[in-house]
Amino acid sequence: MTDQGQAGIVAIIELEGESAQLRGQLERAGDRGAVTIAVTGPARSGKSAVLRSVVAEHEDWLVLWANCLPLGDSIPFGVIYQWFAGLARVTEEGDEPFDGPGAALRELVVRGAVDTSATEISYAVRWAIARLAGRQRVLLVVDDLQWADAASATVIGHLVSLLSPEPIALLCGIREEREVPKPPVVEAILHAASVVSLRRGRLTPAELRVATLAAAGLSNREIAARLFVTLKTVEFHLSRCFRKLGVTTRHALAAMLETEPVA
Repeated sequence: MTDQGQAGIVAIIELEGESAQLRGQLERAGDRGAVTIAVTGPARSGKSAVLRSVVAEHEDWLVLWANCLPLGDSIPFGVIYQWFAGLARVTEEGDEPFDGPGAALRELVVRGAVDTSATEISYAVRWAIARLAGRQRVLLVVDDLQWADAASATVIGHLVSLLSPEPIALLCGIREEREVPKPPVVEAILHAASVVSLRRGRLTPAELRVATLAAAGLSNREIAARLFVTLKTVEFHLSRCFRKLGVTTRHALAAMLETEPVA
């Protein structure tokens, strides 16, 4: 198993409470119409692993998934393409859900009509999703929304107010980064959504002892000898410190300990 896979399993186990909260929010879709949910957390918080795990449990839903990338903001409607490209390839022109206003959506994902206005695509997406929701509950997922291209962000922002009253859930994974301003669509989503936060900034006394020594420049073996613990114990505590504080290096850990209350 890769380190990333192991980290994902650890995150899911540690964040079972938050996962249960997310499941509960998803079950509201249909009972109260459409719901919007945001799962937030710093880098390495387990956000993506929790999204994948919980979504995989909802096999009776139609899941449309999109991932945003740091350099993906130059591709117009990238999120919309990921959501609907597969479905459009197996649907004849004029058939549901690409009939009526939904035709513009098929033109976008099949023929690359990226010059279509975001407003027109918003209503086309709204139409298509409503058609699909007439058959089964629909789960729209977009991970790392903070990196969405401007056109996709506009459509997603419109959807928050347009989705109702069908059994639809819009589930957004949002990375929180200190001192980095959030795009307007992210602020709007957070204002309108039920938020499941994975931020866990407080360290236990054992974690703080390990973090302090690591920030001072000691190696893992030196920390283990200093604290009379095993090397694996140091690695475990240090991994948890990184995940909780949203850092990936000892340098960043040291800066965090100097500027933020973490205990």
